[in-house]
This record gives sequence, C-alpha cells and structure tokens, in this order.
Amino acid sequence: MLHEFTVHIPYKKADEMVENLNLVGLYNTYYEAPIEVETTSNGYDYEEKEDETIPFHVYIGEEEIDVKAVLHEQFSFPEEEIHYRFLTEEDLLGQAPSFEDIDLENGWVIAFPDFSSYEGKRRLLLDPQGGFGTGLHGTTQDCVRFIVSQNLNGQSVLDLGTGSGILSIAASLVGARMVEAVDIEPVEREVLYNAALNEVSNITIHQLDIMHTEEVITAQYDWIFVNIGGDEAVTIINAQQLLSKTSHILISGMVDWNTLVVEELLHDHGFQPIHRVQTEEWVTMAFQKMK
Repeated sequence: MLHEFTVHIPYKKADEMVENLNLVGLYNTYYEAPIEVETTSNGYDYEEKEDETIPFHVYIGEEEIDVKAVLHEQFSFPEEEIHYRFLTEEDLLGQAPSFEDIDLENGWVIAFPDFSSYEGKRRLLLDPQGGFGTGLHGTTQDCVRFIVSQNLNGQSVLDLGTGSGILSIAASLVGARMVEAVDIEPVEREVLYNAALNEVSNITIHQLDIMHTEEVITAQYDWIFVNIGGDEAVTIINAQQLLSKTSHILISGMVDWNTLVVEELLHDHGFQPIHRVQTEEWVTMAFQKMK
C-alpha cells in the first residue's frame, strides 16, 4: 500500500525540491522532465522546458509522517493544491512497465525469461533493464533479424554501444566464437546477466568512450556492429579507424534522411552495401569490404 501526494512546481525547482524533502525524511519522489522533441539532421534531439510547470509526486507507506502538513507548513503549498491518492496493488501493477515477447517472424523470438515456449522457434532471452538496446526499438529488432540470419561460426565480433548486450548475445547464439561488447556506460552486470540467461559465456565487456578517445580499438574483427546513430557512427569509425579493422560492418540507428554520409564514407573505403532495411524512418545497413 502506498500513499501519493502531488503538487505542481516549476521543473527547474524539481532537484531543489527533492533535496529539501530528503532533509525532512521524505525520500520517495517522482517527476518527469518536460521535453520537446526536435528533428535534426542526425535524427532527433530534445530540449528540456525548464520553465514549465510539472506534477511532482511524493510517496510514503505507513510511516508516521504527515506529508500534507509538511508540504503545507514547511513548503507553503496551499492545502487545496496538495492532491492525495491512495494507491492499491492494482494501481501499482498498472503503472509497472511491461515487456511483451517480440516475434521477429523469422523463427526467432525476443522473449522475457519466463516459462513461455514457442514451438519450432528459437528464443533470445532478455530481461530489459535499460532503455535503448533492449530489443524494444525497431532498429535493434532489425539488427537482431539480420544477425540471426547469418552464419557466424568461428567468427569474431565487436559490438559498439552494446546496451543490454542483445546484439552480442544474438551473434553468440549463431556461432560467433568471440564477442567484445563496448559501452560508455557501466553495463557489464546487465550484459553478463542476459548472456547467462542464454547460456552464453564468450562475451567480454569493456567500458570505453570510443567517440572521444582515439585508437582504443586495436584488434581485427570479422564483424563490427554500431547500433548508435548516423553521425555517431561516422565519428566512431573515424576516431577508431574501424574500416581498417574489419571486412563487415553493421550500422543502425540512422534515419532515412541521414544515411548518405555513412554510405559515402563506407564506399570511399571500399565497402559495398549487402543489406538494407527500413522500419518507419529508421534504417539499418550492412556492408562488406570489396576484394
């Protein structure tokens, strides 16, 4: 059982509000940043609207703190502007994020690790704990579809921007002998957890800033995956000299109005496209070095 108290505040005051509530013993708060999505040459960006008023929620169980009195007396909110709601178990279940299995319609399913089974299909088990890279985005699904259609027996793979590790795991499940997964965030625990769900043990995780640190990628790979974005892919390719370190590269996270710069870069280095798929505006392409 949970009690919810809601007030409306300027977004720019939200962090200060959290700190002040912590000082009086109220630690469970929630608010969403008001954002405006903008189209850019590289896809999409967003701007936080600092002056916008937002609902700010305070949660408490059965502790003996009169939250309404605290908000009224110590933070000067009029009583009529403090909204209260008692949250039942059904309310909480309704607010929990859901993950539905994703049938890739090619004999594979991205599945939550429960007891469900799919006759005649292979499952890639995933417990999505992050945002991007969970398998939910269309670009990631397109990458997985392509990877599991390949025979990677005995091949080496570099997965840049690995996120949950889904592309690394997919490569391992179709035979890759060695996978190195790289992300700027500390994702090792999540990737190893998802790998273990699939009984995969050949993935090594590195936390690296590959966009702003030159030549940290030094080995040779049969395949390199870059599921990040168009401009980001170009920056990483140039910073790491990736096209001299592989014969195959899979690039995703591009939008259809920003693929030309990537295609021209690959063409100039002797690569030709061998696969292209588009889901809504998002484009995924694979390239092979011409002999």
